Amino acid sequence: MTSGNSGEWIISDEMDGGEHNSDSGRVGQILEKLAAELVLLPAQLRAAARFVLTNPKDVALKTMREQAYLAGVSHSTMVRLAEWLGFDGYTELKVVFADWLRQNADYGSEQISYSSELLSADVDNAADWLRREVARVGAQPNIERKLLAAELLAGARRVISVGIGPQLPVASHFAEVLRSLGHAAFVFDAAQPSVTPGLKDIGPRDAILAISCEPSAKQTLAVVRYAKRRGAQIVAVVDRRQSPIEQYAQVVIVTAQPDSRFQSMAPVIASVEILAALVEQTITSSESK
Repeated sequence: MTSGNSGEWIISDEMDGGEHNSDSGRVGQILEKLAAELVLLPAQLRAAARFVLTNPKDVALKTMREQAYLAGVSHSTMVRLAEWLGFDGYTELKVVFADWLRQNADYGSEQISYSSELLSADVDNAADWLRREVARVGAQPNIERKLLAAELLAGARRVISVGIGPQLPVASHFAEVLRSLGHAAFVFDAAQPSVTPGLKDIGPRDAILAISCEPSAKQTLAVVRYAKRRGAQIVAVVDRRQSPIEQYAQVVIVTAQPDSRFQSMAPVIASVEILAALVEQTITSSESK
C-alpha cells in the first residue's frame, strides 16, 4: 500500500489488491501508526484518529457518517484520514476492520479491541490497561513511573512542557491537553538563547515535563538545571538510559528505541500520549471527589 504524502509511515504492501485478508496484526499496525503520529495530525484529523483508536469495532460496524458524527467531525474528514493511512477511501479501511472483527469474533470482545478503557477507567485501573498496551506502542514498561509522573504533574500549580526541534511539537501537544482540562500549562522551547526570561517566576509549586533526546539534549538539560535550582519538580522523558538529565528528575521515563540508524520519535510520542491520558484521568478523578 502506498501513501500520497511523501515521508509517511507505510503500513504494509499486503494491503493492496481486491482481497482484504485482514488480521489483528494489520489492524494493529493501523492503530499503532495512529497512536504514534497522533500529535502530528491537524486537529480534525486527530479527532477522527482518536475515534478509530478508541472504537475499532465501530469502524467495522457503523456507517462512515455515524462514525463522523460520534467523532465530532465531517464525513469528509473520515475520508481524508483513510487516505492519509494510504487507502483509496473510507470503505476500503472499513473492510479491513470488518474482516478483522469477523476473524476474531470467536475470541471474545476482550481479544478484538484496543478499547477505550483508559478514557473511562479510574486511575487505579489504568496500569492494567497500560501493561497490555505498552508492547504495542513501544512505550517504557515501568508503568508505575508513569503513574507517579502523572500524579506529580497533575498536582503542580503549573506545568512547563520543554522540548526542542522534533520534540517541541510533542511538548506543545502535552501542554495543549492540560490547558484543555483547565490546568495551567505552557510550552518552552529549549532552543531559546536564555532560560531566564521565560522561566523567571518558576518555583517549587511548578513542574517541568522535559522531553530530552539526543543530539539536542544539552539545551534541554540547561533548562532543567535552572528549574531544579528554583525548586521545580522534574519529570523527564528520555531516549536512552544514563541520560545526564536523570540526576535532576524526580521521575524518569526511558522510551524504547528500535534498532535503527535513524532516531524514531514514535516511542517518545507514545509515552507522552499515555502520560497525557493518565494526567487527564488524575485531574478528572480528583475533581469528582
